[in-house]
Amino acid sequence: MRYARSGIVELSVPFQSLLGKYRLNKNIIEFELQGQNPVMNKILYSKSSIVLTDDSGK
Repeated sequence: MRYARSGIVELSVPFQSLLGKYRLNKNIIEFELQGQNPVMNKILYSKSSIVLTDDSGK
């Protein structure tokens, strides 16, 4: 994923790219990608990475 300071996000997987917007609210990130339902994830920070988890912590 690529993030811009303007709130734009780009998700690239083989043979497909989706553009949309993201919002940060404390430790929650919400994605609104074109043609997809909105997705919210919790953000966990570690020493060398950022991990996104779903509601069940996965």
